[in-house]
Amino acid sequence: MIKTMRCLRDFLTLLLGALVTIEVEAQIDISQYADVKTTVIVDKAGRLSKELNKVRFDLENLTALVVEGNINGTDVKFINDLIALEYLDLSKACIIPGGKSYAEVNQTIDKDHSKKIKYKIEEQDVVSDYMFYRLKNLLVLMLPSNTKEVKKYAFSPRKYFDVYFTNKLLPKIESIDCFRYCNRIIVPHADYVQYYALSKDQSYHEKILMDYAPDSYDIDLSNELGIDSYLSGAYPYVKHLKIFGDISDENMELIKKCSNLESIDLSHATIQDVMNLKQWGVKLGSQVSKSYDLLQLEMSQNKLFQVIEQLEMEKKKVLAKIKEHEDQEEKRAEQRFQYEFLSAILGLADKELERDYENNRMSTKEYIPNRIFQDLLGEELKKELKNLDVSEKPQNLEDVLSLLNRKLSEILEEYSSNKEELETLTAEYEKMQRKESMKILMMSSIPADFFPSFKKIKSIILPDNTVVISEKALPGNAMIKMNKENIKISNNIYY
Repeated sequence: MIKTMRCLRDFLTLLLGALVTIEVEAQIDISQYADVKTTVIVDKAGRLSKELNKVRFDLENLTALVVEGNINGTDVKFINDLIALEYLDLSKACIIPGGKSYAEVNQTIDKDHSKKIKYKIEEQDVVSDYMFYRLKNLLVLMLPSNTKEVKKYAFSPRKYFDVYFTNKLLPKIESIDCFRYCNRIIVPHADYVQYYALSKDQSYHEKILMDYAPDSYDIDLSNELGIDSYLSGAYPYVKHLKIFGDISDENMELIKKCSNLESIDLSHATIQDVMNLKQWGVKLGSQVSKSYDLLQLEMSQNKLFQVIEQLEMEKKKVLAKIKEHEDQEEKRAEQRFQYEFLSAILGLADKELERDYENNRMSTKEYIPNRIFQDLLGEELKKELKNLDVSEKPQNLEDVLSLLNRKLSEILEEYSSNKEELETLTAEYEKMQRKESMKILMMSSIPADFFPSFKKIKSIILPDNTVVISEKALPGNAMIKMNKENIKISNNIYY
């Protein structure tokens, strides 16, 4: 059971993290509350309920509230009871000690015990723990301009909302974890750098914005400063951009954060879409023509190589025939030895036969058939030996081999003498290919996933040095200006 609960907890943590990623992309549009917000001036702390009831009778439907004057724990408790509240502006309010406890929170003492702790406002101008934790529908919270400190658990963990700082001075932040459940952190533009420096946490940096920024920027990237050095904290406000210099992949990703961009002028910029340019650079390099001398020399070397291959084949055939003849000669020599050995034995047998007959150890009847047999066998051996003496060696094999070797040597010498010149001309050709390929890397390529990310874009001026436009890279809802005559590769353009 415990293991199951842990898995469920881990799953919810991941899901919560995914929701943060999604929600943090958009800032709440506060203009939608301009006509529905109710403003209340509190002359004396603790009287917010009384003053609000004077102007509103349907508090259960109140979605936007502006409070001016002093407020204490009683007022904060009342605010937390406004269940429909989405927009709360306290920028002109002042938090002072006193009043009732505004929150009662169950806190664990140990694994078996917990108790309810009541929270009261004890310090002036401090946004205390759990101060707004029951506002389940809150989307926008504007803090008092004289806030001097924000406690770790000040904000609601139940809803992702935008928190606005309107401070005259940078407040103390007890822990950066107080912003964990915030969607956006909007701070005075003059103090943006100080707020930004409160933490090195990337998730915090992704949330923080200026409360105001120009809608038009001219950005010069030739000084090695990145997009973020110009637009940090101001991305949602940017509507018009003019960029000079080289735009890297990293800078393109940052420009995509300008979610309200309406026009962009890149006429004096270069989009360094290196991966796409390399692909087309190879194609450009392959279009470089070989010189006439190189073509002729390649043809000559190819022909010589073919002749060398043919001569090598003929040489192998001749060597095979010579080897075959040598094998046959070796076999004949072995047979000759055997026949000569048999002849020698037959000669000894003849002498023994004659001695036996002369010494009457063999009768005439026995002698005559043996004599006839040995004479016949002797004749057959003589014939076989005579046949072995006839050489069947092919005519002129050695001469043919010598001729082939001489011709092959001449061709190889010519082939080798051309090789150095061929290598020189080939190296020059490959250098031209690389040079042509590298040219395109100084130009601009429009990636497919860049402009479509701007949903409000109306006007696009492409870089003057654009040579490649990826398929479907240009949105159909914008006016596009480009120098078409500069586009060298057009078979993948779609617009």
